[in-house]
Amino acid sequence: MRLTGSCHCGSVDYSLDWPEQAKCIPARECSCTFCSRFGGTWTSHPDASLVINYPHDLKPGKYRFGTATADFLFCGRCGIIVAALDENSGRPKAVVNIRTLHGDTPLPFEHSVSHFDGESTDDRLGRRSRNWIGHVQIVGGAPQR
Repeated sequence: MRLTGSCHCGSVDYSLDWPEQAKCIPARECSCTFCSRFGGTWTSHPDASLVINYPHDLKPGKYRFGTATADFLFCGRCGIIVAALDENSGRPKAVVNIRTLHGDTPLPFEHSVSHFDGESTDDRLGRRSRNWIGHVQIVGGAPQR
């Protein structure tokens, strides 16, 4: 099933193809200092596919902190973070901010809170490799730091 979303101004949009067999959409609220300040709540499925569209005339952005192993992708106009991207495994993996999804979702959200304090970098990369969206494509302008 296809889910769509965008930043607030609509300049950065995406389509997320979610596995048909899924019974719910996980909605993980991250407790880190960055996510808790902007209300980051993330979803992913390793069998999902994500296409993020950046217009060529927009300077998209990335923000990296902590272990510097993932980039938060945001709109250069309105500043809304639509996804986080990890490119450490040779192929990009991502999570999507559920607060940027359009309209009602066909599946219920399963809410939880995630705590990653004390997680080693190797454990973090392994978790992302297993759980994050496995097929990611960025179209248009390349996000820059």
